[in-house]
Amino acid sequence: MPIQVTIARNEVELAADLFVPAGFDPTQEYVAVVVQGSLTSVKKQMPASYARRLADHGFVALTFDYSHYGRSTGNPRQLECPSEKLLDLQAVLTHLLAQPYVSKVAMVGVCTSAGNAAYLAAAAPRHRARRAKASRRHCDSDRRRRFWRAGARAGHRAGRRTS
Repeated sequence: MPIQVTIARNEVELAADLFVPAGFDPTQEYVAVVVQGSLTSVKKQMPASYARRLADHGFVALTFDYSHYGRSTGNPRQLECPSEKLLDLQAVLTHLLAQPYVSKVAMVGVCTSAGNAAYLAAAAPRHRARRAKASRRHCDSDRRRRFWRAGARAGHRAGRRTS
């Protein structure tokens, strides 16, 4: 079960979940990993799956709802603003680095948050480790070739001409 955390950023409160490894000892030091997902995902969706697995491997992992989304505050709701998201990430980074059990912080940004991770790395020199994952389905040449070949074969079997 994650530990619920609230992180203050100016007038906004960010709702966060902290995942800790089994046998967590706050007197020891851990690498913390911020895990964020796609454009409008919230902490309990995909980021929680990654965070759980990271905690299983000995990391402290934190997911949070960007301001204006999920359980975090901020109006208007559902506001998509990259500069606000960067401020949120900087607040989370500051919060984690202030914890006595955190030795350093990394970030896993998936989809849109891969770009946010890059912006954070550029804006916050103290944030050195990062991993970005921006997937593209059926975009690499081998998959595309197999996809179109399968479609052409199916079309020929059905008596349709494909080009």
